[in-house]
Parts: sequence; C-alpha cells; structure tokens
Amino acid sequence: LAAGSACVDAKEYDKAMALYEDALKDGMEHGEIYNQMGLCQMAAEDYQSAYDSFDKGYQVAAAAQAAALQEKDRKTGKETDKKETKDGDAGEGAGGENAPAVAAEADGFRELLKELSYNRAAACEHLQQYDKALALFEDFVKEFGEGVDRVCRELEANGTPHLSLHLDDFILKITVPKVVLEQEKSVKENVDKVTDKHLKVSEKVTDKQ
Repeated sequence: LAAGSACVDAKEYDKAMALYEDALKDGMEHGEIYNQMGLCQMAAEDYQSAYDSFDKGYQVAAAAQAAALQEKDRKTGKETDKKETKDGDAGEGAGGENAPAVAAEADGFRELLKELSYNRAAACEHLQQYDKALALFEDFVKEFGEGVDRVCRELEANGTPHLSLHLDDFILKITVPKVVLEQEKSVKENVDKVTDKHLKVSEKVTDKQ
C-alpha cells in the first residue's frame, strides 16, 4: 500500500495499478487497495472501472467492518465479564485487553467506507448517471453526513425553507435560501416608516419655501 501510494503521489498511475493488482493476486484483499485503484482509474478517466473498484472496495470494507464490530462486541463482553468476576485473576488474558485496538480498527473501516461511498457516487456522476449518482450521494449523507442532516433540520426548524442539494464536480453543495427574520422585518418596516415621514416633512418644507 505504501509503495502504491507513493506512485500515486508521483502521478505514476500505471505503476501504482500494477502494484495493487499484484497485491490482490497475492491475496492481500483490502478495501483501501480498491479505493486507490479507483483513484488511479479516475485520473485516467476510466470512470466505469473506477466505479467498479470503489463498489468492490465498499463491499470488502463493509464485510471487514462487520467482522471487526463482531470482534469488538466479543472483546467488550469478555472485559465486562472480567470486571464482574470476584476473583481478580479469573478471566485474565487476551480477552478485553485488545478491545480498544479492535474498536479503533472498526472506526478505521468506517472512515474507509465513508471515502469509498463518496468516491463511488462521484464516479457515477462522471458516467453521467445522474439519478443514480444523486441516490448514492443521498445515501452517503444519510449514512455518514449526520452533521449535515442536523444542520439542515435546525435551519428548517428556524424557518429556512426548501434546502436544496446539488452536485458540482466532486462537491455536494447545499443551497440555503436567505431568510429575513421577524425581528429584521420589524426593523426594516420601522426604517421605511421613518424614511417616509422624513420625505413628507421635506416635501412640506420645500412647498413652503
């Protein structure tokens, strides 16, 4: 992976692809390998192959995350059993000691899944399959964009209508309409009234002159 990443950084995509393909042949199947392959294929504008790589990587990473979460639950359960055991020596061993490492591994797979999910949707957009790309981006936001969802809900709760999502190259953008708050409306109305009165007074003064 490190050698392939160095080739990608140097924009030697063919060399990087050869390294990744050799790694897969040697049985080193990992979601990050497919992700890096997909990025190379995106750079070569081979968007269908890129989509296939991102999609395969997502499947591999999802399976690995599920296994890591299962192992995390098992380790956490052993740690709980150990704490509840009256005899301090009972249950000691490899049980709960590696639980933090397993949790970190599961979190790492989630970050990889997040990247693969986004890249897969972006590749689909480049294939001009816009309906499918939009559906994938919406799935991405639902699964990984909890912060975005929360902001949207809060804005809508504060009176911001009709938030719209649209794609701009690799960027998912949210258009937020301008909302004039009631307080701002009141201030504007008062300013308008004062302005009108000032104009009327000025007209009267002018007429008298």
